[in-house]
Amino acid sequence: MLEASSFGKSLIVSTIAQIAHHHIAPVNDTLFASLNDKNSEVRKDAIHNLAALHKSISEVNKRLTSMLKDSDREVRQMAEWALIRINLASSPTAQNYINHQDNHGIASSNGTSNHN
Repeated sequence: MLEASSFGKSLIVSTIAQIAHHHIAPVNDTLFASLNDKNSEVRKDAIHNLAALHKSISEVNKRLTSMLKDSDREVRQMAEWALIRINLASSPTAQNYINHQDNHGIASSNGTSNHN
């Protein structure tokens, strides 16, 4: 990463995450819709691409899990928060809970507002 202050680096990371979030949602929607396509080749391609996405999600889980051993307590707490959020996101009931927290600005266990 380019030489920058801590604030600058944090801003860069936040901006990249926002850009990725806005691009991932339409990709997921398209892949999920493709699972119901009449053409079996389209459905197979969607399955293949979802599997590829799963591989990157597995890497995210692995890296966040390693952050549970960070020397900074707040970093460990944020990694725990993220892992819980990722795992809860796989459940529709839990996803509703997360959305409720986000919409009402409910603080996470580490004392900060939930992040999107």
